[in-house]
Amino acid sequence: MALAIDRAVLAAGFSTRRAADAVLISRRLTTDTTPPAGADHAALAHHASELRQLANRLAEVGRREQALEPAQRAVGIYSELAEAKPDTYLPNLSTSLNNLAVLLDELGDPNASTIHQRSEVLRKQLESEQPPAIDS
Repeated sequence: MALAIDRAVLAAGFSTRRAADAVLISRRLTTDTTPPAGADHAALAHHASELRQLANRLAEVGRREQALEPAQRAVGIYSELAEAKPDTYLPNLSTSLNNLAVLLDELGDPNASTIHQRSEVLRKQLESEQPPAIDS
């Protein structure tokens, strides 16, 4: 759903109003995907994805302070999921950590470098676990 919104905004041409509409839609999707207690991994991952998209959209329209909370929540959810199923959720955690680090850096937060280092460690771990490419 989030990718469809991105495509629609791009197809219509970026504008402040369209970006604001995308934020509103993302907020609604975040609310609509809030999982109930005891939800399965897929529901939690879907919600974390929507939180990450909301944070990205808020940052894109210059509302970085507001983007911080959903970005941190996405990292928290993906951290828990990655503990349970690292093969499935470590890539999402790495991406979410990187997004959070960029956001923190833009806000001048000194913790940005620590978060970025954690993201890089995960990225390198994931790259080392990838099978080598087959040359054709």
